[in-house]
Amino acid sequence: MKTKLSIIAALFAFTLGISAQTTSASSKEFKHGIGLAAGATSGYGLSYQYFPEKVGVQLIFGGIKYESDINLSLGLILKYEIIENQKANLYLYQSNSLYYSKYEYEGYDYDTGQSSGRTIEKDYTINNGFGVGTDISMGKRLSLNVMGGVGSYDILQIITVTGEVAVFYRI
Repeated sequence: MKTKLSIIAALFAFTLGISAQTTSASSKEFKHGIGLAAGATSGYGLSYQYFPEKVGVQLIFGGIKYESDINLSLGLILKYEIIENQKANLYLYQSNSLYYSKYEYEGYDYDTGQSSGRTIEKDYTINNGFGVGTDISMGKRLSLNVMGGVGSYDILQIITVTGEVAVFYRI
């Protein structure tokens, strides 16, 4: 527990220390962003972000198909900005994701030594999380989002630490 609090405190101090001069909310030149995101409770894949003022939203969609196997990820993150600086912003976030997987495999009956036929399995997993994140400016149009918090996996089956990361090109 002390480690988690230390990480959150360090992230908060880092964000505050980047720039003491704050900018006004109207200085958000780029409200939209497109990029790549990956996270345990937010999903993985292509991402779109809309962050006009204090409240923002991020959508994530990705998928992988290999032969007959399919894995899809759909995510949504809600963000609430608490500190805005020229170089970095600090925000609270709440993330949700839906993972879908379908895979086929050949069964084997060990008693007869024969194939028991093809089996298709489908699985849906819902994850969610919340925590603190920072949006670090890496130039005029590039930004790095790093988030950490607590995650709930497979509808509260497992609760543990989570992390999310994204890179955006601001438009």
